[in-house]
Amino acid sequence: MNMKTFPGTEWVNGRLRPVEVRKAKVVVVVMVVVVVVVVVVVTCTTTIK
Repeated sequence: MNMKTFPGTEWVNGRLRPVEVRKAKVVVVVMVVVVVVVVVVVTCTTTIK
């Protein structure tokens, strides 16, 4: 996955700045949480039906 896809992240000398790395980590965590929630909701709704 290309880090440049994250808004506000820029490569500096081939490395992300610490602040941008933290932002990227937050974005990744949020994406993972969203995926987990969607999976749980889908499994719950299909089980109830």
